[in-house]
Amino acid sequence: MDYLQISFGSSLKDLYNLRFTWVKSLGSHRRVAASVLIAVFLVSLMILIVGVDRIIGMLFLVTTNPIYLVLFLMAFLGAFLFRAKRLQIIVGEKGIPFKFYLNILFASWFLNVLVPARIGEGAQIALLNAEYKVPVGKAMASVVTDKLFDLLALLLLFSSFLAVIGIDLQQEPTLGGFIIIASIIVLVLFIGLLLIAIIPNRLIYLVNRLFSRWNRLSTILCRLIDSASSAVKDLGSSKSQLAFLFVLSLPIWLCEAATLLMIAGAIGYGFPIIETMTAAIAAFLSMTIPVTPGGFGTYELVMGFILSILVVDAPFETVALPLAITEHLLRQVVTLVVGAISTSVIGTQFGRLLEMARKYRRIETQPNSQESPG
Repeated sequence: MDYLQISFGSSLKDLYNLRFTWVKSLGSHRRVAASVLIAVFLVSLMILIVGVDRIIGMLFLVTTNPIYLVLFLMAFLGAFLFRAKRLQIIVGEKGIPFKFYLNILFASWFLNVLVPARIGEGAQIALLNAEYKVPVGKAMASVVTDKLFDLLALLLLFSSFLAVIGIDLQQEPTLGGFIIIASIIVLVLFIGLLLIAIIPNRLIYLVNRLFSRWNRLSTILCRLIDSASSAVKDLGSSKSQLAFLFVLSLPIWLCEAATLLMIAGAIGYGFPIIETMTAAIAAFLSMTIPVTPGGFGTYELVMGFILSILVVDAPFETVALPLAITEHLLRQVVTLVVGAISTSVIGTQFGRLLEMARKYRRIETQPNSQESPG
């Protein structure tokens, strides 16, 4: 593999030079503008509610407790180790080292923090295809399957934690709403994968009928369905492997949820473990539908709101919301730093990475899906 020798500074330079290019890459200025404006509005609202001084104070307290900070980093980065192993099993291609999966996941999250519409998943698909010639359809199927296992794990953990706590969903309709929305998304993803595996030929026929006026798009979609069908069938041929993938998904989100416990502990809050992790799981569920870049605004509001419901000693304005903001800021800082390093390790400059993501995000590749995008 031909790795480019670039530095972290080069990635930042590319980011600066492409400050307008990333907007064009999504193809919809209005959608990007709306996403950014929503994030700005929500963040501004949170700052007005909480106050900058309170957030700075919490960040200072975290830095004065290095043990909790180390535990936070171990939990957050540990989740990526489990996530990379799961992706390696789902893709199932021999010869791709584990560290490559780890790096593309960090690079993908790096992009998702900076750019709306979760374009990082497009980059993940593009990198698998560009570096190891993984068929685009198979790479796409791996992303969808990955998200399906995430949602199943989050839904199980959220429901289980609520049952342990003893929450009456009739009295707390907001919590019940999270379960319903997550269940619907899981069902849609599952049905989509099932249809691709069972009736790919009918789907191809339907695509040809619907997109008869756009021959290029129709050809690409049909090839994606065909290669995705093979990937889903291979994955579903082993029930024991499916069970293992699901079990592997649980420690991913247990580690992710533990980060809130670590930050709360660093600040000096001794919140109940299950209640605190339930609030974190709810925040992760809220990011299923990408409304803002990196989940800014929605993540903190959901986490703070749920935490204030479940923990008596965590009032929304003075404790729960500023804690959620602090935790999310630290997560994003780590994501940006590690993601930028991973981008350099992979050997893909930010501009090229973004262009690759754009191609597969909007399905504008060459008709031969085996071809490298860059």
